[in-house]
Amino acid sequence: MLGGMMEESALLKKFQGVSAEEFCGMAPMEKLPKGTKAGRSLQQITILQQRGQVKGMDVLVSQTQAQKNACVLVASVDAGIVCGYGLGDRVKQAKDVAAAQLLERLAPPSNALEELQAACEEGHDHAARSAEAIAALDEHFSHLGVNAVQPFGLKWMASMQGQFQGKFLHTMTPEACESKEEAVANAGDAFLQQIRKTLRVAPDAEHDPEEWAESLRFEASQETLSLPLLNDDETMETLAEACGTDEERAALAAALKEATARQERRLKEIYTEAQAPEGGFVPEPGQEFVARRVWELTKPEDEDWRREEVKGKLPAEQIRAEISSALERKQAVIVSGGTGSGKSTQIPQFILDDWRDWKKESVTGGDYEEEELELEEGATVEVEFHEEPEEGEEAEEEWFACEVLEVSKDKKTIKARYFEGGDEEEDIVVKDRVRPGRAAWMRMKPRIVVTQPRRIAATSLAQRVAWERFGEVGGEIGHAVRGDTVFPDCETGTIEYCTVGTLLRRVVTDPFLTKFNTIILDEVHERDLMTDFLLILLKETLGRRPDLRLVLMSATLDVNTFVQYLPGAPVIEVPVGTRYPVEEIHLEDPYFADYFETRDLLSSEAEARKVDGAGPAGLHDW
Repeated sequence: MLGGMMEESALLKKFQGVSAEEFCGMAPMEKLPKGTKAGRSLQQITILQQRGQVKGMDVLVSQTQAQKNACVLVASVDAGIVCGYGLGDRVKQAKDVAAAQLLERLAPPSNALEELQAACEEGHDHAARSAEAIAALDEHFSHLGVNAVQPFGLKWMASMQGQFQGKFLHTMTPEACESKEEAVANAGDAFLQQIRKTLRVAPDAEHDPEEWAESLRFEASQETLSLPLLNDDETMETLAEACGTDEERAALAAALKEATARQERRLKEIYTEAQAPEGGFVPEPGQEFVARRVWELTKPEDEDWRREEVKGKLPAEQIRAEISSALERKQAVIVSGGTGSGKSTQIPQFILDDWRDWKKESVTGGDYEEEELELEEGATVEVEFHEEPEEGEEAEEEWFACEVLEVSKDKKTIKARYFEGGDEEEDIVVKDRVRPGRAAWMRMKPRIVVTQPRRIAATSLAQRVAWERFGEVGGEIGHAVRGDTVFPDCETGTIEYCTVGTLLRRVVTDPFLTKFNTIILDEVHERDLMTDFLLILLKETLGRRPDLRLVLMSATLDVNTFVQYLPGAPVIEVPVGTRYPVEEIHLEDPYFADYFETRDLLSSEAEARKVDGAGPAGLHDW
């Protein structure tokens, strides 16, 4: 029986190295563990899916020779595959038992360094090298962790992943191990090899993590020196030779045109697969459509998370209601205001705080309550999940998207299947627990990204806004620049400050920037090549994502240029008022007299200019 179920699972076919013998030898669980409530395990798996810890799920159902219902849940996680096998008199009971067994085989994410040290204590000495490297380079890692699972209840698999030097490193044990400690040690070995590769350490070089860490600290303390101008005849001749002949340039142009056409076809396929929500609205090619978002000015009696010394102090506060109104039905908004008016710090907070996810809206923009409820097989609805609260606790309202499987003749009850987890439920009372389904993007919390032209601006703004909201970078607020990334992590919404180049890099793997629903381009008047290229991509994306909002901001904005580029975009002027004090300080001013690091940097730059013959070594040239 299990052999036939194995053939039905797409996830088991996807992962190489899955042992058919171990899968078919799984021992079933026939009842829930003591103290586990019915339905709790399936709910926990649904939560893991929402958090991204469970990447995919297959639900396999069959019957044993004893006429009992058998269910196998196959989950895809960072460490590979993990299965749960349950038996029950009913299918739902079998699923619940299988979910409980799966959770027992899925160890929670844990600290990588602590797990490697534990592996050393159990006799796996080769884990010591990985532990030494992680301990020495700890300040350069973020979101580092270990995941371990028992795919079929016997042997162990493990994975290790984390951000390092602007890259996401992820490794898995090459084969199943007899113990968790052995699996962690093997994953650590593979992770160490990725660290060496990222640092460009030669394969035959000695293992010296302290030296690697010192090199990274030294590189971080250095400033990039200027390059000589490309204005000499020899350099221009070299560039001309690199461009090739007319025939070669024509061949390259034709190849580029063909590659562009392939990329366009690939983007259309990605959009169709990734953006089409369950039962949601997908505009046809060429069809104009703006999905209505709901913003509403936060009232004085509502809770404002900003510090008292910030509230209402800057001119940007006066356009808060105007921005909310403009963003409701317009995809692009242009904001112009002077330096220190609060555009970079306050407007992202306004968008975050004035977002009204609880004010439900229909796909076409009308009030959610007025939308007609379609009850037919295959339709998408939202069902309230019922769970008895613990003693002394209040029941929470949770809604999940479901597919309608059956509708009673009087249309008072339905049978539905949950998209998350694949569980089915019968006799759902329509009047009390069913409402029209919304597109996936309409259930998304505010995810705001703000671009800055320079690294120092992105990191310092993130720190400032986090301080204004009584938080720290890594909560509601985060930043992402090359070599220094702290992702925001908050269930109610996030703001992330990053450089233009960082956002362009994300377009490579996420062409439609589906992780964000509001993009703010700050200091957009600094029209460098990357900013213009990003504007081209975002204009194309706006036509494909009706839910996306784009805000252009600058202190000295050429309004006509951007209005012509984004027709119909409203222009909002920040009124003149008391601005945040802005003070200009130059490196040669007495303010820096006591900072020896500044003097050293200026001296090094001056010497470099003398050697390169780039001109006088004055401070103003720096």
